[in-house]
Amino acid sequence: RVILWRVVAHYHVQAIGNVGFIGFSNAYGWNQLQGYFEEACAWVAEAKPELVVLLGHWDAVNLGCAGGEDTPDVYEKVREISGCRAVGSRLKYVVGHNHCNRVIRQNTGFMLGAFGMSGCGQFGIPILDTRGGRAKLWYFTMGNGGRRDGQYNAVLNCFREAGFSGCTRFATVWMDEPLPGPSPGPSPGPSPGPSPSRWIEHAALNCYAWGHGADIVPGGEPYAEQFSQQQCEAACTLRSGCTAYVREIGVAVGKCWRRMNVDLSRCEANPKYTTWTMDTAMLI
Repeated sequence: RVILWRVVAHYHVQAIGNVGFIGFSNAYGWNQLQGYFEEACAWVAEAKPELVVLLGHWDAVNLGCAGGEDTPDVYEKVREISGCRAVGSRLKYVVGHNHCNRVIRQNTGFMLGAFGMSGCGQFGIPILDTRGGRAKLWYFTMGNGGRRDGQYNAVLNCFREAGFSGCTRFATVWMDEPLPGPSPGPSPGPSPGPSPSRWIEHAALNCYAWGHGADIVPGGEPYAEQFSQQQCEAACTLRSGCTAYVREIGVAVGKCWRRMNVDLSRCEANPKYTTWTMDTAMLI
């Protein structure tokens, strides 16, 4: 009998630059995963990454993948969820499992599972570049059949001398997707007075589980590694039951811990962290 660890341990959402990543395990059924994907797509709607990449292991139902939960099938379900549906063709997916590197679905799905493993025997360097208003996935072939190919040294030397951007002549473009660019801000108008915050700051206070003043909100611990304060606030607001979040002091982008059932009197004084609690008066 196979015993699976809690689904939350195999699910993550994070932003790197202008790209949002949604990672999951194909070992679970849709009834276990759906709520997490709805949460992830709500984050997509709020954070508005220019590109979203779904990361799964299995490309087909076999050897541990739950029925109907291979990554291409999950992609079709996720792209119909509000928030992710608005992304349209800017939602992509990457799989592994089979030890090959190839395009599965033109401009949409990609297998990156070789890198020296037995099977196709390929080795290459994939680079996702989202600069200049386009998302391009470049693939530099470095070897086949378990052996280096003729451009292996040339690519490495070029990287050292010219950087990736000066070496694209050695690569194949697997994906080329136009990006919308950052959302324009509202038109200038009369300057409003300061609006009240819906969050209350508790500086130098760390609230966490195991008797330290809070419970962990399901969805990851930490929930994200590279979130701004605004993204962390949105991640808490969009999750039912979340009433607080914790961030490190003095960082613009960093870890985000979501909290529930907070008792400030039991939290731990710590100058490295700030706990923010939701101002319930602002919710009336």
